[in-house]
Amino acid sequence: MSGKRSRRKGAAGEREAVAALAEATGHEWRRGLGQARRGGAEVPDVVCDALPHVHVEVKRGKRPSLWAAREQARNDCDKSGRVPIVLARRDRDR
Repeated sequence: MSGKRSRRKGAAGEREAVAALAEATGHEWRRGLGQARRGGAEVPDVVCDALPHVHVEVKRGKRPSLWAAREQARNDCDKSGRVPIVLARRDRDR
């Protein structure tokens, strides 16, 4: 998959997560757009101002690597003290 297509799919997954989290929590969520500007380190994929102690990583793909995502979230949280959460969905799955 091309880099541009992969980024588009990642962004779509993050938008899905924003909608699902907003519905589940009643809080406003948004994509953590700082990740592209800061090289991805320590910036969650999805953020909520009402829940600053949460670090959300979103993975979507044919076979999302949940262990790698978990490790990424945990490593990012080591410095911030946030709670790591991983949301994942396989392509063409609910």
